[in-house]
Amino acid sequence: MARSKYWLPFLKDYLKVDENTLIIGHSSGATAAMRYAQNNKIWGSILVSPCYTDMELEEEKITGWYDEPWNWNLIKNNQNKIGLVYSKDDYIIPCREFDFVKNKLKPNEILEFENKGHFLRQDTFPELLELIKKMLDISNLKDKN
Repeated sequence: MARSKYWLPFLKDYLKVDENTLIIGHSSGATAAMRYAQNNKIWGSILVSPCYTDMELEEEKITGWYDEPWNWNLIKNNQNKIGLVYSKDDYIIPCREFDFVKNKLKPNEILEFENKGHFLRQDTFPELLELIKKMLDISNLKDKN
């Protein structure tokens, strides 16, 4: 279980996420990145397959991520850049979730795929590496894939 009561303190107290940190979160990790940015300044985030509702799933309802309303302005204003990555054929999170997050956060960068599902069955993700480079404006980072 990806419970907010454990993940948010872990980001703050153990990982020491701050205004110089780029959070890259997948699925529940993307939700964690949004919730963290709602109450803390970070450099930015890359949200891979994020959702903003529990999608009527009991296992999501008990995580705590969706107990309070979202403050989209704070999430956006507490970071410099936002990237959104999703696939139209995600079999876990419906596209309406991505569309809503995209509309609310107006990401600086968007990677939309047609056939990557929930990004669970790939050994490498060169497109994500390129997005990180682009967002950080690092053109000379060597790709080791």
